[in-house]
Amino acid sequence: MNEKTDWTRAEAERRFREVLDFARTDGPQTIVEDGGEFIVRFVPTPEENESAARILARGRHSYD
Repeated sequence: MNEKTDWTRAEAERRFREVLDFARTDGPQTIVEDGGEFIVRFVPTPEENESAARILARGRHSYD
């Protein structure tokens, strides 16, 4: 989709569902606030039928 990735806090509060949708489809979303920023990202859960050995073999950064 290549949509919005940077939001002000007020904008993110008004359009929270869109922030979440974009995080799922387009990657991390940044909400900028005085003094810092929030990063919203979607991390999919492992498939139910996937073996524990395969999950562990991917390592802890497999969803980054």
